[in-house]
Amino acid sequence: MPLYYDESTELFTICSKIRKLHKKGVRYFIIDYLQIVGVNLGKGSTREQEVAFITRTFKQLARELRVVIFGLAQLLRDIDKRAIKRPTLADLRESSAIEADADIVMLLYRPEIYKVTEWDREWDFVQKKKKKGELEINVAKYRNGQPFEVRVKFWGDFQRIMN
Repeated sequence: MPLYYDESTELFTICSKIRKLHKKGVRYFIIDYLQIVGVNLGKGSTREQEVAFITRTFKQLARELRVVIFGLAQLLRDIDKRAIKRPTLADLRESSAIEADADIVMLLYRPEIYKVTEWDREWDFVQKKKKKGELEINVAKYRNGQPFEVRVKFWGDFQRIMN
């Protein structure tokens, strides 16, 4: 599968490139990451308003072209100060509009990063399972269904996720 890579950070440049690639048959796009995308809404606008405009624009573009746009977002650093490091929707950085505009929000949690060796809650009826090499995917928002969580194997050396 061909992969196109572009370092553009200005919103309307990215949208233009998505439109051109869509004409070539590309249907999936990844924005890494949303908070780095730039847009100037004028004097007096806050970064939260800008991020809200960015997410709204990408959502409208995805609907118009009938494509999938994955937007990666950074979380607040306050997570590192909490006892339980599992991310929540409230941890999305700079704008609640990311949550509001997204059809699906997935939060990834790798306990071994925080030197945690046992899961803090039951999974598959085994409560104190070792978690080295595991990744929890929390689908915290799912517009077409119920939110859910799944744990998968994560091979960090290869950045590979497996069932």
